[in-house]
Amino acid sequence: MSNNCEVRMDSPAGLVIETAITSPSGSCRVDSKDPASHIVQIHNRTLIPYAIMIKSECETPYIRYGHAEEMADSWRAQVFVPPRPDTGGSSQVILSSVLTCTSASINEHIRISVSISPLDSEDTAPAVIDSALLLVETLG
Repeated sequence: MSNNCEVRMDSPAGLVIETAITSPSGSCRVDSKDPASHIVQIHNRTLIPYAIMIKSECETPYIRYGHAEEMADSWRAQVFVPPRPDTGGSSQVILSSVLTCTSASINEHIRISVSISPLDSEDTAPAVIDSALLLVETLG
C-alpha cells in the first residue's frame, strides 16, 4: 500500500493506473477557496478490454468530493477501457473529481480501491488490483 499524493499501480496484466491530487495551491494540498482535483489515469497496453471500478473515500470529515451542497465523502466511477490500438502503444482513460476541504489539517487520507473485470473473458469475478492511501494537506 502506498502513502503519498501520487500513486502508480501496475497490474501483471498490463494495466497501469496512476492517481494524483493536483491543485493550484500546490502538490498534495486542498484549499477551500481553490479546490483541487483527484485525477485517475488508466493505461491499457493489452489486447483485452476492461471494465474498471474506482472507489475513493475520504477518511475524515476535513476533506470532501464536490463543492457546496453537493459534498460527499466518497467518489465512485465505472469506466470501459478499450484494448490498445492496432498501431501499438496504449489506450488511455482519464477520470477526475473535484476535492475541497472543510477545515485546515495535515496528514489527511483518501483511500482509493480499484477493481477490474476483463470483458472478453469467461471469468466475470472482479479482482481488486490494489488499494492506496493518498496523503494530503487541507488549508481550510
